[in-house]
Amino acid sequence: VDKVQLPNGEIIDKEVVDRISGVSILPFLDNGEYGEFNDGRNGKFLLIKQYFPSLDKHVWKIPGGGIEGGFNPTETPKQAAQRELYEETGYKAKTLNLYFETHGSATVRHHNSYFLATELYKPKEVRNIDENEFIEVIEMEREKAYEMAKNAEFQNHTFSLMIIKAVDQMRNLQSFIKK
Repeated sequence: VDKVQLPNGEIIDKEVVDRISGVSILPFLDNGEYGEFNDGRNGKFLLIKQYFPSLDKHVWKIPGGGIEGGFNPTETPKQAAQRELYEETGYKAKTLNLYFETHGSATVRHHNSYFLATELYKPKEVRNIDENEFIEVIEMEREKAYEMAKNAEFQNHTFSLMIIKAVDQMRNLQSFIKK
């Protein structure tokens, strides 16, 4: 419980939860038809199905997690995104673009950075897999992911928004390339 000052000067007790900052990454595999990163027509997203004991089920998600160091970060959001992408999928990205950020809610102080990862590659180094995370990496066609997001089939709606935004931008790029 924190003491907070309202705009009118009154001080009240307010329950607020502090969470460490995090990152979420939407990885996009493309076939390189138009160079390293094409217009996205033939690409797939790398999505994850992960078992969550708290829910007692497998849930669709995108790679992500907390920034190392907790409330005293020892890495940038971009470094954390690259690390989480590799830990959860086995891929790294030549390009990580910050898509948007969220800043919690009225009762939760939390900062999350959302990245689009492109120009993916599999490095030769050995990756450390957390044996307590049960993750299945799934390549999903761009349009199927878009339809699932539009139909609210993913548990996380911010993740759905990210897919819709990415696909819309890729479609706009296709229109631009055809002109």
